[in-house]
Amino acid sequence: MSKKTKGEIKNKNNKKDDEIKHLKERIRELEKSEIKRKQAEDELRDSKIRYHNLFENSSEFLFTLDLKGNFTDVNNAAEVLTGYTKSELVKMNYKDYTPKRDHRKLFYVLYNIYKTGKPFQNFPVEAIIKDKSIKHFETSFNLMWKGEQIIGYRGSSKDITERKHAEEELRESEERFRRLFEDLGDAVFVTKIGGIDMGDIMEVNPAAEKQTGYTKDELIGMNIIKDLSFINSVELGIDEWDEKLHKGETVINIEKKRKKDGTEYWTEVIVTPIEFKGVKASLSINHDITKRKQAEDELHKRLNELETFNRVTVDRELKMVELKKEINELLEKSGKEAIYKIAE
Repeated sequence: MSKKTKGEIKNKNNKKDDEIKHLKERIRELEKSEIKRKQAEDELRDSKIRYHNLFENSSEFLFTLDLKGNFTDVNNAAEVLTGYTKSELVKMNYKDYTPKRDHRKLFYVLYNIYKTGKPFQNFPVEAIIKDKSIKHFETSFNLMWKGEQIIGYRGSSKDITERKHAEEELRESEERFRRLFEDLGDAVFVTKIGGIDMGDIMEVNPAAEKQTGYTKDELIGMNIIKDLSFINSVELGIDEWDEKLHKGETVINIEKKRKKDGTEYWTEVIVTPIEFKGVKASLSINHDITKRKQAEDELHKRLNELETFNRVTVDRELKMVELKKEINELLEKSGKEAIYKIAE
């Protein structure tokens, strides 16, 4: 065999070896790619399972909508919160379970999300549930994609009905308090309790202006203890008063105050601890008892006068009895008959 033939055979063998090596590398790459694909499929499947579990087990109403606002999927919580079954909900549009007055607002929310691509958080939604009652939700929306195409919206609704009712009750309570505060005939002061600011006035009603002669602007910032009250007139000490309020107790007291023109007057005070604008405070209702106090003082004066008169009168009567006894004794000693009858 010639050298040329041997060289050609060797070259062919080397070429086959290279092809085999390349094929083996390609097989390994395909095997790795297959493993990665399998892993990706497994991860995707696991991810779908996790998403499904989260979707179905969430306590919030989770849903998907198509671009027209029709429900395409809902979770188990949707049935619990609305009373509708899944099969009923997926036949409904968001307009079917919201008041007509909210339809335009909801449309613009979804339209803006579609145009901007930005999610919308905590939008307040009133929902008419199956029993025709109203529930309140905070609803968040974002876009749902399939590849590069927008196919709808994904959302979650948190039931805030109890919170909404509590807020409404609080609002009504505050309104009742405001009306009572403004309309009450007695002066009402809201003051700070505790610390160096104790007694600083934070709020007053119109009756407080009338009672003190100061305007509201003048009273706010004044100190009810230092600027209006005679401390020595208070039956209960200020420190004891403040301690009771910190314990949540109501304090009842009588104290003398001074008006803007210097006139002194008496009030019966009922003080209750409250929280006002995040600050520990007291609500002080001051009933003007000046006329009653004057009447009581006049009565005490009259009683004292009567007691003095009675004492003088009784003393005089006792002295007259003693004198009559002495006269009778002298008459009897002289052999004469007593002339005074004295009751024993």
